[in-house]
Amino acid sequence: MGWLWQDLRFGVRTILKDRSFFLAAVLALALGIGSTTAIFSVIYNVLLNPFPYTDAQRLFAITIHDTSSGPASDGGFSGRQSFSVPEFLDY
Repeated sequence: MGWLWQDLRFGVRTILKDRSFFLAAVLALALGIGSTTAIFSVIYNVLLNPFPYTDAQRLFAITIHDTSSGPASDGGFSGRQSFSVPEFLDY
């Protein structure tokens, strides 16, 4: 048990001696843990637990094909996701 206290005292002396290394190590751990948590949250919510709706694969989005802006790079017409008020009232 004496070796544990000796190691703890040595660790505290090392931290107090070189604080910049200690702060850099804590910052690196915090960034690593934070980014891993964020990535896991996105993967869990998007891939593993998608929408909680019945038949979620049947959801769709309406895109307005805007022929006045000319063809898009893939040969089709570019679309927009937003509706004007009269267009929304028509639907």
